[in-house]
Amino acid sequence: MPCGHAIAVIAMRNLRVYEYCAKFYKIETLKALFEANVHPLPHKDEWNLPQHLDIVVLPPKVAIPVGRPRKKTIRSRREQKVIINYEKCWQPGHNMKTCRNPPIEKPNKQKKQKT
Repeated sequence: MPCGHAIAVIAMRNLRVYEYCAKFYKIETLKALFEANVHPLPHKDEWNLPQHLDIVVLPPKVAIPVGRPRKKTIRSRREQKVIINYEKCWQPGHNMKTCRNPPIEKPNKQKKQKT
């Protein structure tokens, strides 16, 4: 299907949007899909299975961890890792729980001199 912008351009040029749709979205394709006979399966009790195929297939045993799954950000090659400085000690990688340094004042960045 064309996007909204393409539909707007097609409508402004007084053309039919239907002509710009992919073949599998058209009604003729849908009708051709159901043209052949579809035979439903009989009831499970009426199936004729050989004896050697009388095996029960179970899903694989996978332990699902408790809780919400972790999300890992996949960074691009050019994207650099952001290092956050804790605002009490101004050391990189520290946070409130793990910091044991005494609090200090924020280091001043170099100020531009007026000339």
